[in-house]
Amino acid sequence: DIKMRDIAVCLLSGGIDSCVASTLTKMNNEIYLLSFDYGQTLVKELEHAKRISNYLKPKEHKILSIKDFKEVSWSSLTGQKEIPKEETLEESIENIPDNYPPARDPFFIMLASAWLESIMLEDIYNVNPGKIVIGTIKEDSLVFPDCKKEFYRRYNKLFEISTKTAIQYHQPFRIETPLIDLTKKEVIKLGLDINAPLHFTWSCYKGEELACGECDPCKFRKQAFEENGIKDFVEYIS
Repeated sequence: DIKMRDIAVCLLSGGIDSCVASTLTKMNNEIYLLSFDYGQTLVKELEHAKRISNYLKPKEHKILSIKDFKEVSWSSLTGQKEIPKEETLEESIENIPDNYPPARDPFFIMLASAWLESIMLEDIYNVNPGKIVIGTIKEDSLVFPDCKKEFYRRYNKLFEISTKTAIQYHQPFRIETPLIDLTKKEVIKLGLDINAPLHFTWSCYKGEELACGECDPCKFRKQAFEENGIKDFVEYIS
């Protein structure tokens, strides 16, 4: 009997969540890692994505250069808006912050789907329906409209009616979000439990040698490590 292949394309930014999601997925799948150079100010995170990739040893890791994306999607992530002031989760839920990048995640998912479907079609009779894995966590799903469970559910419906794998071969692939019910604290605990290479991750918005310790990602990260009783692997200026 030929063993059917389980294939996953994991979106890898270089941060904690995508690192843990990719490590988790590798346990039961043949993984392909996909990162993007989309004109983000934090281009340093791609160096960390490469380190995570070297550790996880995927079938392949692509870094797509789509630098002009920032010409049409404006946010603090690409430098057109100020880095948001620190807000509580409740404030962020009420007013979606300026680090929301219009259409970024839907675009990344569509590019991941192109690669996944291409891989599946090369060996369609020996593959199970593939998956696109995204490291969305609970806080993301509460704040950003394109990180909500309903968004992923509807996107999966789209794949069912718009792909050759689904229509011709009855093999619809899906988006999976294995961390969507976990807080940052819980994601770090899971990462430690499964030996995810958290020591290669990066979260700071400022691409300096050391993490600033002041931006929201730094603060959330530091707090989550402290809550787990673990010293962070990253050095902070403050």
